[in-house]
Amino acid sequence: MISIIAAIGQNNELGIDNKLIWHLKKDLENFKKLTLGKKIVMGANTYYSLPQKLVDREYIVLSTKINNISNGQVFHNFENLLNYLNNLNEEVMIIGGKKIYELFLPYAERLYLTEIKANSRADVYFPKFAKNFYHRQVLKMVNDEEVNYEIVLYERRLKMQGKLIVIEGTDCSGKETQTKKLITRLTQEGYKVFPFTFPKYDSPTGKIVGGPYLGKEAICEGWFKEGAPQVDALVSCCYYAADRRYNMPIILNHLNAGDIVIIDRYVESNMAHQGGKLATSEERLNLFKKIEKLEYDVLELPRPDAIIFLYMPYEYATILKQNRQEAPDENESDEQHLRNAEATYLELCDLYNFAKVDCFDENGIKSIDNIHKEVYTRVRKILEKK
Repeated sequence: MISIIAAIGQNNELGIDNKLIWHLKKDLENFKKLTLGKKIVMGANTYYSLPQKLVDREYIVLSTKINNISNGQVFHNFENLLNYLNNLNEEVMIIGGKKIYELFLPYAERLYLTEIKANSRADVYFPKFAKNFYHRQVLKMVNDEEVNYEIVLYERRLKMQGKLIVIEGTDCSGKETQTKKLITRLTQEGYKVFPFTFPKYDSPTGKIVGGPYLGKEAICEGWFKEGAPQVDALVSCCYYAADRRYNMPIILNHLNAGDIVIIDRYVESNMAHQGGKLATSEERLNLFKKIEKLEYDVLELPRPDAIIFLYMPYEYATILKQNRQEAPDENESDEQHLRNAEATYLELCDLYNFAKVDCFDENGIKSIDNIHKEVYTRVRKILEKK
């Protein structure tokens, strides 16, 4: 079980200049009592800030800056550490700092917070969390060195069922930006959120899609002489589908853990981009059915709880492309391919009832924040469904 322990001020103050703000005797006694004999997890700054080795506790440090320590373990990857902790049959204490708290807050079953009835200058704050997800119990009320505070236990009481939400969109619709904003907001509200993007370019199958198929400059030149937009639709589908199948265990693990999995591009991208290669609606519908059977039935991919479709017309996308830094791949540089994919996406919206969010209005391109508000509103409705 993952637990968090921290001392915070009235405005969630944690520390300043990489030091604790308050040094209260009974709070420190409580920290020792709750962490003694347990594994304690921290970041590099917290590790270096500790005045001395805390006896009878095993250190676990999450950092890319430290390779090993004499009194515990070092993990360089959050996912690996989280999997390790979840397989332990014991309570593990997260002791800071701020970034470590932010990472583990969605997974913590208990929060041991010393809530100090005072405020102070600070440069580091404990993350906000949805208190309605927890049962709050005051363990002790203390007056210590003329400072009043409460030692409080928050125990998670609302268990969240895993949800799979897909963000689709036309070129330059802001899928990546909107996905990040949505993840940040839901995490701040206390949800356990796991982001994923397809193709997964750093996986073996994703490298095949990115290099030999799409010809992304950072990976390698495309191997298809005709170019990706002209490759047979079913051949293309198989590359993308293989990448999703290869990475499926990661997604299933998070869904089974009750996380909200938010994916930037999924099966429906195959439908839109490959369907756009076909001339008639009858041909496209036949392809949609084949892709649905291949990916959801044969390859056993989990079906989404909702698909949010961001619609940015090609004419507006060309304006936004002027500021794009990354070199386009073969699909992104082909105007006809993008126009065909756009038309196919709109066709799919009607067939599969996507939650369509227009990224423009009569005044032109909407602001990122206004688009986010609509995306968030639609996602909240999905999460509130039983």
